[in-house]
Amino acid sequence: MERRRILIAEDDRVLRTLLARHLRRGGFEVVEARDGTTALTRLGDTLREEEPTYDLLISDVQMPGHSGLDIASELKRGSWAKPILLITAFGSDEAHAEAERLGATMLDKPLDLDVLTDAVQHLLS
Repeated sequence: MERRRILIAEDDRVLRTLLARHLRRGGFEVVEARDGTTALTRLGDTLREEEPTYDLLISDVQMPGHSGLDIASELKRGSWAKPILLITAFGSDEAHAEAERLGATMLDKPLDLDVLTDAVQHLLS
């Protein structure tokens, strides 16, 4: 069985490393992006292909360059049909509503790794 590939966009290096390590232990292939600009560059590469190379995007909402909501909006305008999981320390009702409008799931920080795992498994099922 082919390993599922996840792109994690998170500007907090410690959290990004923790999430990537946790998901790798769960059997996923993980690619990391340090900010929204890097994430869009990596996603742009995959969007030009007939079959996207990422099965899931996990993105922080507030990052330098482009926010997670900016990225989700850009993907919605394109051909992206894979799930998006947004994470935020600033989970206002408005942010959750915007994520839902964009077809993304949102989790609030601090993250419980078991809740993250459940969300990832649900989104990829």
